[in-house]
Amino acid sequence: MIRVILVDDEPFLLQMLESSIAWEQYGMSVIGTFYNGKQALEYIRENEVDAVICDIMMPVMDGMALLRELKRMDYPAEFVVLSAYRDFELVRDFFRVGIFDYLTKIDIDSPQTAEVLSRLSLEIKMKKSAGNTEQPLASRLRMLLQEAEGREQERVRLMLLRIVNKSYLSEFNAFIGRFSTERKYNTGQGEAIFLFADQQASQRKMEQIADEMKRMPYRILGGSSTADYPERMEVLLEEAEKAVNYSFYSDEPVISYVDIPARESNVQALEPVALDMCRHYIKNNLSQGDRNNVRDKILDVLEAYRKWNMPYSELKEGIRELLLYLNYQLRDAGMPESVLEEKTENVFALLEENDEYNKMKSLLREHLQMLCSMDPQSGTEGLVERIRLYIDANYDKELDLKSIARKFGISGNYLSRIFVKENGITFKRYVNALKIDKAKEYLGGTALRIGEICERLGYHNVEHFSRLFKDETGFSPSEYRNMGKNENMAKVTK
Repeated sequence: MIRVILVDDEPFLLQMLESSIAWEQYGMSVIGTFYNGKQALEYIRENEVDAVICDIMMPVMDGMALLRELKRMDYPAEFVVLSAYRDFELVRDFFRVGIFDYLTKIDIDSPQTAEVLSRLSLEIKMKKSAGNTEQPLASRLRMLLQEAEGREQERVRLMLLRIVNKSYLSEFNAFIGRFSTERKYNTGQGEAIFLFADQQASQRKMEQIADEMKRMPYRILGGSSTADYPERMEVLLEEAEKAVNYSFYSDEPVISYVDIPARESNVQALEPVALDMCRHYIKNNLSQGDRNNVRDKILDVLEAYRKWNMPYSELKEGIRELLLYLNYQLRDAGMPESVLEEKTENVFALLEENDEYNKMKSLLREHLQMLCSMDPQSGTEGLVERIRLYIDANYDKELDLKSIARKFGISGNYLSRIFVKENGITFKRYVNALKIDKAKEYLGGTALRIGEICERLGYHNVEHFSRLFKDETGFSPSEYRNMGKNENMAKVTK
């Protein structure tokens, strides 16, 4: 039995709700009535409840506050709002937060109430059934048809809807809730399934949903398929999934499986081997200075995904992988890392939010064109000199190649190459020589202990410092200091 509680500050309405509705007809039982949200919440915390039918305006705790608290608790009960006609704007707000549907107080015994309660009963049964991992989705959908129709359909049309941008999840759930049909299954995770008898009426219903989808400020992908029931339910799901994937590449809100173009036989499947080949192509062309070919190759990969009707999640992941590899190669060629990271993070965010193939392709083309037009040495004029001055001013800190490269927005390999080219000495030898020169000044001109000198030079280990000093001068720090006290030091050091 489905456990229902009623919440309203009007005792008369509570009594009417409890007595005038044939709850058993829907497989439901009213297990509690409450005058405000606080009372209901206290009960819910101690008892299992499947559905909450609740007024909007109440003292102590209103309906919205109760709903938000249940969402915060991640409590699985379905929420139905009791409203007056004047509360329509408030009901919209409830849909945004996430409710199953609403009932109007003035028409409690209306066909609309019966329709909502029928769907509510089926939704809860489906959720409980979904909790059984041994029962596949196809079986649950068969049960949905049987309970809705009371018999098996000879033919059925399955319509699958999926939202691309999950930030609109609550709006999507509200959108699904607007369509009254008993044969509806909302996963609550941005995906919903409608089942229709394969008749003219179902076509009109699908067209109505498709028209509404066009008006949404966010993109919903839709796909459908039709087959004999129940033998082909698994195939229906598979075909609708393929149609949804293709709808990402189409301007149409809903694509039928039979309208998907056949894969082009001459298009290479983008398996890991093919992506590896693309990575080699990027590396070889960049080494030859031909970045336009790299741009065209990545766009070819994007188009191959479309022709093979690859799921858009795989498309995004594949393009992301290639862009990261491109960045790695450009960074190694001297492109400032800070510039690459900033621009690529922006394009990643936009690609993730994008819900249309053509928009994604245009965005990617602009990004690649920008990378191709950038000078690999942009921002690097006088770079080595700036790095050398930084090292000279910070000799008292721990200095390593990777951290300095990161600070100046370039790769370590690139810094190593240009440093040797312009100074005739490696980065490490330059840093060590600078610190040893400073150590000589401290040893000859101060009474600082060797441990203190070690700390002032950014070394954390005296033994390590002493070993470096001896490698560079041939003397230990103590020996060098004692020599300084000798009037013949100049002769020894020549």
